[in-house]
Amino acid sequence: MKKIFSVGLILYFLFIFLTKIVEAEKKEVAIIPFFLNAPKEFNYLKDGIYDMFFIRLGNEKVEVIAKEKIQRVMVTLKINEMPTKTQVYQLGKRLKTDYVLYGSITITDQGASIALRLLNMAQNKTYSFSGSCAKEELLLELSTLATKINNSMLERGANETIAKPSLPPKIKVSPLPSTKIKLIKWYSYPLSFEAKGLTIGDINGDGHNELVLIDDNNIWIYHYVKGSLAILKKKEFPDNVFLVNIDSCDVDQDRKEELLITKMIKNLVTSEVYSWQDGKLKPLAKDIPWCLKVQTYPDEKKVILGQKDFYKGNLFRLIWDGEGFNIAEKIYSSPNIKIYDCALTNLTADNVQDLLCLDRQHYLRLISKNKEWKGHEYYDGLLVADLDKMSPLEVIVYKNYQEGQKGFYQGQFKLLSWDKMGMKVVWSSPKVIGYITDCCIGDFDNDGHKELVFMVVRTTLPVGKKTIVIAYDLSFPNTKLAKDVF
Repeated sequence: MKKIFSVGLILYFLFIFLTKIVEAEKKEVAIIPFFLNAPKEFNYLKDGIYDMFFIRLGNEKVEVIAKEKIQRVMVTLKINEMPTKTQVYQLGKRLKTDYVLYGSITITDQGASIALRLLNMAQNKTYSFSGSCAKEELLLELSTLATKINNSMLERGANETIAKPSLPPKIKVSPLPSTKIKLIKWYSYPLSFEAKGLTIGDINGDGHNELVLIDDNNIWIYHYVKGSLAILKKKEFPDNVFLVNIDSCDVDQDRKEELLITKMIKNLVTSEVYSWQDGKLKPLAKDIPWCLKVQTYPDEKKVILGQKDFYKGNLFRLIWDGEGFNIAEKIYSSPNIKIYDCALTNLTADNVQDLLCLDRQHYLRLISKNKEWKGHEYYDGLLVADLDKMSPLEVIVYKNYQEGQKGFYQGQFKLLSWDKMGMKVVWSSPKVIGYITDCCIGDFDNDGHKELVFMVVRTTLPVGKKTIVIAYDLSFPNTKLAKDVF
């Protein structure tokens, strides 16, 4: 018994010793909010950039000190966002941190320049990380610098150099587009809410598309401006209203796309249609007894689909009558089909309307007049699109994977094709950190080319859940490449 007790005691102290070693190896970094030297229209970027660095720098080996704690020390030491090296060292010493990151970002009509510095408290040395780019590429450049800074703290050899007094980096004019195909065209700064649905359309009739997102209780309408998202309008709903889906379509032919919102109050599901009037969203119709969804056909025509309730009743094509929706035709009847997990396509033949859907177990099913097929892999969402301007339509699905620790997810897209026997995977995207909540195809940045736009939600303590909007490039010199490269 004494031997067992002794062994147990030794193992206990060994565990404590190893835990202390692991804790000692973990680095801490404090981020002083960067000084933003830019026109007022870019002020909204400030918090988003801070959150992006908070998320990018924090990992299992680096802990980012909470912003509120840093701000309290800044107030105590009377430090602003343009501190001297002495002030930065004092802040780092007070916080007992390993590193302090600070710096400035300048935005002008010619472009953007970044000058960041990382103070190594143990060495009392400052390392510089600078860059210059077009305004549209600011977030991508910041992301690259965040990776280099992380490598520096983890001593992976980021090729950092000791900071020397120098003039600000010259601003470079954006070069001509490269012929090299890049999958990620753009991504946003982290948005401070958990987005669950999105749509792209010209909501206010100005000839430019807006990006519209929803969370549980709000609609967020954004402009894409100079490489970033600028909020145009936010509409709030009561706490007891749970938003389910959002789509856009010009239902009344006024050259503006109306927003079709499906919502739930307790167990009652209804929809509403909103139109942009005098700078506000005003309801055209309320308490519509349908779940609504918009699908775009290859000829760019949008059709409205309706279902009475989730997994209940028939699936219909609807038409607008000025006050609500009437049934145009019955499409399909099944007790196991959810309107938001299905799409109309022409996979089996050009003149045949097929229904592609996810069943209750989230397995892919193809239902046609001549054939019915069911897959054996689950997916979280799907859409169909005409990427190569040829029949049949392409099928895009996405799937979220839970990796390791609870709450850590990665998302991935796959391009599928029908080979008369079943659906096969043509291409898989790299996995992205976070879980994908929704996606759509549209010209969100108004450059004349459509993108695959989707949202990933990431959870990082103590920041909480943040949404990042990402755009994949679908425009290629030869449109046939779209099917091969996505």
